[in-house]
Parts: sequence; C-alpha cells; structure tokens
Amino acid sequence: PPHPTPRSAAPQAHFLVNSAFERSIVSVREMQQAWKSSQVEINALFTHPEDLQSVYRMIGQLYRQCQEDVVAQAQCERPVRVYDRLAGSYSFFDVSGRLLVDWDGRIVTSVVEMLPQPEM
Repeated sequence: PPHPTPRSAAPQAHFLVNSAFERSIVSVREMQQAWKSSQVEINALFTHPEDLQSVYRMIGQLYRQCQEDVVAQAQCERPVRVYDRLAGSYSFFDVSGRLLVDWDGRIVTSVVEMLPQPEM
C-alpha cells in the first residue's frame, strides 16, 4: 500500500539541507520541482530503488506514532544506499526520522537525518 505523504496534510513543503547534501546528493530546487510536479516521490530522487521500501516503512512508523505535541522517532532497520552524484556511486547511510504534529493533526516539522556509514 502507498505510504502517507506530507502532501495530504500540507499543501506546500520547504526543504532544508546542508551544502554537502545539495552538492553531492540532490538540490533543494530539484526536490521542490519533484514536489510540485507530483511525478516523483522525493526519496526516489536519491535512494536506491531496492531500499525505498525501508525508507517508506520508517515514514509509516512516524505517522503511526503521531500524538499531539509529541516528537515521533523512527529509523530504517538497515543502512540505505544513497546515490552520490559527485562520486558516481551509491554509499550506505543510516537513516532516521522525526515528526512533530500540532493539535489539529497538521504536520509542523519533519526531519529525515542521513548519516554516512564509515568506510570499511
């Protein structure tokens, strides 16, 4: 089944990323274009297709935990492959998320944190 998306609760999205992510993974402009077009889910822009379900399960866990004024937290059960455009290859990342909703159920803040795994 499809996972819930912030779009169902909020008509617009604002993406904030650090400069390394924007330079190596995907730009804010590309994420905004994907959001507006509804043609590509944001995580699919940079996550290996075989790892997308892990990310979607984590997002689903966040939504199932939602409670008023409580920060929900979840993480992917295994490292996720993320495409690094500069390197021209996938790298493994630990992915976790947090979600905070306000009193009427609208998304106030959601954060996905992607930390690169150390090189072996």
